[in-house]
Amino acid sequence: MFGGMSFATQNGATQSTPERQRRPEDRTNLLPVTVRLLESANEAAKIGDGELRFHGSETSPNILLLLAQVEAVHAQQKNMAEFTVCDGTGSLRVRFFATDGEAQEKALQSFSTGSWVKLFGQFRSAP
Repeated sequence: MFGGMSFATQNGATQSTPERQRRPEDRTNLLPVTVRLLESANEAAKIGDGELRFHGSETSPNILLLLAQVEAVHAQQKNMAEFTVCDGTGSLRVRFFATDGEAQEKALQSFSTGSWVKLFGQFRSAP
């Protein structure tokens, strides 16, 4: 039984604990995702209340993690890159902004077609 717990006492009666109330700090902090999962969650959000939900969860994670290969680089500037990635389940257009100085700016310049990237952050369907 998920979401609760049952146990039998010595006299054979069964007791169960009440359902646990979800607290705000019970949110998943990091969730590995695929492009297909992002697309299906985005489609469901358009039909529903606009909130992204993953695996039927009532809460959305703080950070999403995606491992994918760069298919094409569309724009590459000193502090921003726009590229398309593919993880085997689909393709996704990504925008990355360097906010932490020179280390991220150097990483931006190293993006090239065929390289693998680990992306983490939040999902937005529109800029």
